[in-house]
Amino acid sequence: MSRVRLLATIAAWLAAGALAGSPASAADPAPPASLALADSAWAKGDLAAAKRLYASVLAAEPDRSRGVFRLASLSDDPGEALRLYRRYVTLEPGDAWGHMALGDAWSRRGETAAAIAEYDVAARLAPDDRDVAVGRARVADRAGQREAAAATRERWLAAHPGDRPVWEDLGRTWLEAGRPRRAIAAYRHGLADEPGATAARRLRLAEALAGPAFEPRSRVSRDADGDRTVVGGFVADVAVADGARLGLDVSRARVEDATAAARVDDVRARLELRPRAAWRIEAGVGLARLDLGAGGSATRAVGDVRARRRAGAGSPALDLRAERAPLAATPGLVADRAMRDEGRLHLEWPVSRLRLRGDLRGARIASAGTINWRREAGAGLGIAVSPAVTPWVQVRVSGFRDPTDAGYFAPRRCEAATLGAAVELGEGSPWTLSLDAGAGAQRFAARGPLQPWALALASDDYASCSLGAGRELRIGVELENSPGLASTAATGERWSYGALSLALRWALR
Repeated sequence: MSRVRLLATIAAWLAAGALAGSPASAADPAPPASLALADSAWAKGDLAAAKRLYASVLAAEPDRSRGVFRLASLSDDPGEALRLYRRYVTLEPGDAWGHMALGDAWSRRGETAAAIAEYDVAARLAPDDRDVAVGRARVADRAGQREAAAATRERWLAAHPGDRPVWEDLGRTWLEAGRPRRAIAAYRHGLADEPGATAARRLRLAEALAGPAFEPRSRVSRDADGDRTVVGGFVADVAVADGARLGLDVSRARVEDATAAARVDDVRARLELRPRAAWRIEAGVGLARLDLGAGGSATRAVGDVRARRRAGAGSPALDLRAERAPLAATPGLVADRAMRDEGRLHLEWPVSRLRLRGDLRGARIASAGTINWRREAGAGLGIAVSPAVTPWVQVRVSGFRDPTDAGYFAPRRCEAATLGAAVELGEGSPWTLSLDAGAGAQRFAARGPLQPWALALASDDYASCSLGAGRELRIGVELENSPGLASTAATGERWSYGALSLALRWALR
């Protein structure tokens, strides 16, 4: 019996050795990773291993819903994450958190309607869950829908008045919506039981924005022909309602060249409105006195209105402006009582990272008893390479109906193509820096044919520094050498221009 057992053992060893050395055995794949191993890597924080293991699990078992969800949350590709979350809610339609995750994925792609629809499903599945209310409000905030975000939070707080973080989120939302009084009420609720440094700082800001403010301003400009303008003045305003401010805008401008000087005094009543979070409306109406010294003076009605709509970063933007003001670029234009009535339209439409831009501008100029008309159109394309940097290219065409010698340059046609970039940094902590500069080529026809192309430069830069709640220092720099496309009145074919402005906004509360 012992001999039989020995022979059987030897045979088994030989068979095992043959199998171990065979090519088929060497080529056999390793068994698929188990879901437990992937979960273990997830729990340990080894996300790279977890991602690899979950992918291996799904390759063998594509309907493993937990693996689908975890792999979606680990994906660096927004498109892949969206696809996986959609797969997950197909596998687990009754999981409210799956619908919330899918809603967040839609929101990050800017698909707000689809995101809200998923949160609506989650709300039906888990009507009393805090994550549903908080997440839905966050989606609305991300889309710039402040009123919708506030309404969601207020519904939650009506049933859960002790939720301090949501009170603070509500205060921030109303503050960003231009409703400082509502923000004050929300922050005070949130700070009642447990004060927080961030909420207390925002409460001070809301209180400052709800009170009166005084803003002294100054501006100095000079062009290549030696025309120089110095402006000083102030704006004082007070909140008359939540989202509405009424004030007074007073300025005095001294305009001079090598041989003459003039003065323009401007007084306007001002109204600022935030009817909705996405809308800002500013309007002013008043009188301007054109003082020519020994040449006498004249008084003219002046006014302006501006309406801007933008829900948030990356959303469509609309800017409408109209203004009636003296064309006071030179003493000669002041002496001629030159007035400009102008309207502008600017539209920006995002398409993924692209920013499509369009501009229209028209003006009526009355000077020395003559009437002239100016029109301008522009189209541009920007690419948001990052949240802070957007290179752009722009083409503009403009022209005056009548070439004139009435103290300003009025070419029959002007064309320009420029390439530049807009950069925004800081976001008020404490500095904000906005740079928008471009260079390209321009040509114009004063009276005859178009002249050769020449260099075109333009830069419009802005910086601000927060000095405390409701207190801010602002500095602006403007440079331009495009006489046919000038934002102010150009005086000749070789015109160029520079301006420096300074303002100090000071809340009196």
